[in-house]
Amino acid sequence: MRIKGLLLCLFAIAFTTQATAGIHYELEDFDKPNLQGGISLVNVDGDTLVKVGLSPDLKLGPIDLGLDINFYSPSDKASDHNLQWVSLRHVGYNYKDRHGFKWGRLRDLTLGYGLLMDDFDTGSGGSSEFVTKKAGFHGYTTLFRTRFDAVWTGEDVKAGRVSYTLFEKTPIFGSPLIIGTTYVTDQDGVNDTSQGGDAIVRAKQDGYAADVALPIGGQLFTLYTEYAKLVDHGDGISFGAKGSVFGQLKYRAEVRHLGEDFVPGYYNQTYQATSFDFATDAPQKKLTGFLAATSVDFLSGHFKAGAMYEHYQDIELGTAALGWQRIGNTVGVINYTVPFQGQGQAIGQADILYITGRSWDYIVHIKRVYQTKSTFTESYSVGVRFNLDKLLPFKI
Repeated sequence: MRIKGLLLCLFAIAFTTQATAGIHYELEDFDKPNLQGGISLVNVDGDTLVKVGLSPDLKLGPIDLGLDINFYSPSDKASDHNLQWVSLRHVGYNYKDRHGFKWGRLRDLTLGYGLLMDDFDTGSGGSSEFVTKKAGFHGYTTLFRTRFDAVWTGEDVKAGRVSYTLFEKTPIFGSPLIIGTTYVTDQDGVNDTSQGGDAIVRAKQDGYAADVALPIGGQLFTLYTEYAKLVDHGDGISFGAKGSVFGQLKYRAEVRHLGEDFVPGYYNQTYQATSFDFATDAPQKKLTGFLAATSVDFLSGHFKAGAMYEHYQDIELGTAALGWQRIGNTVGVINYTVPFQGQGQAIGQADILYITGRSWDYIVHIKRVYQTKSTFTESYSVGVRFNLDKLLPFKI
């Protein structure tokens, strides 16, 4: 019940005015200075450090490049928490969405239609600070009618997908017929003690999926079905529709049948941040339920709101998010997630930027991970961000 009010509120906003997987926003989606630096206080596992940082974003022809150059004090505490002085935040290339790659923190990564890998986030675990193990590589290429995707993360999650346009036109409104298959493996699982308290633990796990889709209305309306299996555990199947209206209103709706010991979207945005034990957290009986998701984009991305809700008999879970470009003197995002093992575990995160109109702004990051309804770990940082591109007579 504790998530219903927030989710229903966001659904009301979105339906009256994007949705694919779980909804999640980052501050960089709404505020993108070319060159920024700052001084902040960072709290990691109860230790408070001073951080002085410089974060340039560069564009070298078709290549996008982002760096973090940080100084932490005291330095011995930074070493204890594996905080990095220099890190490659991201590097990427895209050619017409047919060929490309990205290395960095991967977010919103869905392979297939979400029954196996849904909105996967390589950097959800640990503190709010970026380190290399939060990064991953996603490469893709399209050859004739076939697309290939490959994923590898710093936490050693590997995934591959092949999709093929079997028929370019079918009798169903001349729609193409696209088939795909996905495989995901994590051979060492998750064992994260970086935040103190209870360790975040998951056993190693493999999974595979197959799907068929009919994009009857192109981006407007696509019918699909997907089957997924978690090796040595259960399987499930979904039937659904998704689409986008003018790129501003997105929706997704599914009916799902879950077998015993199967978890939908097992590799998701909270995979690295929450523990999971099939013996206690997976369904112990067959379940039938539904998924509904929607999100809306106002004023060319100045304001976004979205939510995803799932219901399987006595199990409720979902995500909700708000994000805005400058309103008054603030830019911000708020995210909240209850994963499948839900009812106890949840993740809340807020990032707020206060704009002064000068060459510096104030920024606050807060992240809280609940292990139960009453126990949680928290990390936060507060500080001053310098917009160095406002001081330079040229653009980087």
